[in-house]
Amino acid sequence: MKLYIIAFIGLSIIILLKLWQRNLESTKGEYEYNLNKSILTPAERSFYGVLKQAVGNDFDIFSKVRVADIFSPRKGYSKSAWQSAFNKISRKHFDFILSSKNDTSVKCCIELNDKSHNKSTRGLRDQFLQEICESTDLPFIQFATKSSYNIQTVKETIYEKLGINTNIKQLEG
Repeated sequence: MKLYIIAFIGLSIIILLKLWQRNLESTKGEYEYNLNKSILTPAERSFYGVLKQAVGNDFDIFSKVRVADIFSPRKGYSKSAWQSAFNKISRKHFDFILSSKNDTSVKCCIELNDKSHNKSTRGLRDQFLQEICESTDLPFIQFATKSSYNIQTVKETIYEKLGINTNIKQLEG
């Protein structure tokens, strides 16, 4: 009888050690990751170069900025309503934002629309972002993906939306 008890305790210890070891291994490297070659897609990288030429002297350009880094739900919501509102924006991003070189305040949000934006879900997402920007008087500018862009046209489109005369720059603040 004693031999059975000793064998049972020994087997239990071995099983527990194996489970503990397996648990340690799964928390160490449960997932493996690859480093992406670039933060921007080729189309976004191309447009970024155009943006730099069009407005780079006047604005700082940031890419892939989370919507939740620019907007937050207004005060007054219950905790669960605030969390729901936050969840709607936490996993979305703008392709580019332009900010003031003086104080990093956001001046506009830019979305580069490729073919994926023709899907209904993507259209609803773009409309949602448009509405958020409109509700705060922040310009939301959309450009279609192209094989090439006219730098002056991109500049004029942005400055027009910002209410800035391209001949007389009024970029302070």
